[in-house]
Amino acid sequence: MSTEGMPGFNLVDLPTADLGDKLKTVQRDDSAALALTIMIADDFWQVPVVSGKRKVVGAVTWRSLACRNVQDDTTAGDVCEPIPGGAPFPLTTPVVDVLELVSSSDFVLTHDGTNELCGIVTASDMTLWAKRYCRAFLAVDEMERHLRDTLSNVDPVLLDGAPPSATANGGATDGAPMADSWTFSLYRDFFDSDDVWRELPREQLWSRIDHSEFRRRLREANEARNRAFHFRTGGDAPTAEARATERESDADLLAQFARCLRIITGG
Repeated sequence: MSTEGMPGFNLVDLPTADLGDKLKTVQRDDSAALALTIMIADDFWQVPVVSGKRKVVGAVTWRSLACRNVQDDTTAGDVCEPIPGGAPFPLTTPVVDVLELVSSSDFVLTHDGTNELCGIVTASDMTLWAKRYCRAFLAVDEMERHLRDTLSNVDPVLLDGAPPSATANGGATDGAPMADSWTFSLYRDFFDSDDVWRELPREQLWSRIDHSEFRRRLREANEARNRAFHFRTGGDAPTAEARATERESDADLLAQFARCLRIITGG
C-alpha cells in the first residue's frame, strides 16, 4: 500500500488507542473462563493479559483459546499468545507503520508516554478509521474536480492568483493557469471575484444561485478540508474521541458540498 500523500495520522488518532481505565484486561492468574466471558459479553476478539499494573504478558484471543485444551483450572496466562510486534506501540506511532501488522495479526496494543498499557487497535478499528478518512478524501477529490472543470474555461486574466501553466520540460509559460496546480484556497479566492462569476458556464446553474451563500459554504468546506487533512499537535489538539467525531462531521459536510457542486455543474 502506498502511503505517499497521506496525512500524518498517528495511533492516538484512533479512539480505541487510548482507552485509559476503560481498557479491559485480565491478570495472568485470572481464569481463562473470565477472559472468555469478557470476550463473549463485550464482543471482543482479544483481551490483553497483564501482570500487576498492566505489565503486558500477552493476549487471550479466539485463536489462542482454540489451540489449547482449556480446563477449569486453566489461567489466562496459560492460554495467552504473544502480542503482535512483541510490545505495545507508542501512541505517537504513525498509523501507516502498523497497517501490515494489524492486517496480518488482527490487532496491536498501545502504551502512553509512561509506557503504561492504554489501548488496543484492531483490524475493525482500522477499517472504521479508513472509512472516515477515505470518505472525506473522496469528497474533496470530487469537489476539486468540479471546481477545476468549471474554472478551466474562465479567462486566465481573471484568475490572476493562479500559478502559470507548465511546459512539457517543466518550465513556466505566460499562458493560462495550470488547473492541476490550483490549491483549494485559490478556488475560494476565484469565487470571491464577481468577474469570475460572469465567466462561469451559462449552461450550468451558476447564474441562478446566491453568490454569498455559495461563498460561505465554500469557506466552510475549505475549513473542513483543512481539519480533515492537517495533523494538529500541541495543547489545542483535540482528543482522539473528539477528532473521530469531528472527522465524521467534516466528512458529512464535504460529501454534502460535493453533492451541491454535482447538481450545480450537472456533473
